[in-house]
Amino acid sequence: MLAKNQRFTGMQTKIKKIFNPIFKKIADKDLERVFKISTNLSDISWDEQPDLRGYIAANKILSLPIRDLTHVERVWMAKVVYHRYVGMKEKKQIEKSIINLLTEEQKASSYAVGLSLRFIYIFCGGYPKNLEKIKLKIKKNKLICKIKPEAKSLMDKEVERRLKNFANASNLNYEIV
Repeated sequence: MLAKNQRFTGMQTKIKKIFNPIFKKIADKDLERVFKISTNLSDISWDEQPDLRGYIAANKILSLPIRDLTHVERVWMAKVVYHRYVGMKEKKQIEKSIINLLTEEQKASSYAVGLSLRFIYIFCGGYPKNLEKIKLKIKKNKLICKIKPEAKSLMDKEVERRLKNFANASNLNYEIV
């Protein structure tokens, strides 16, 4: 069911591979399982009206009959996918009473992870093979984005801005190599 509404075969597997080396540095390791589910749901509203995608995605996730998730995990996933679609904008939001189930640290990590997904989808243009040309790592206080030479043209100013937003949300500087 999770893959039914996905546009790009293999995308979620590639995203998980890219984030494997850095996830524990930007979010609580206890949320890693939920992050993996979030990547499977990260394109759940691609075919919705653009101004409402984040809101619709969050509500779909909050309503999904997925067993063995706590309320906090479900809200964290909804916030991740919400920010994957809306970025830093404050469009139609998830209700505060729902978001307040999260700790401040969980709110911050879901925001950062959502912005990271936004960066990844824009960088690759939806083509999973492009994700083979990028590696992310965190060294000291810096997010390092290593791009193979043949993919340097994918890193335009808009994509770099989204990388910067992701780094800032993670309280990191960034460098492109």
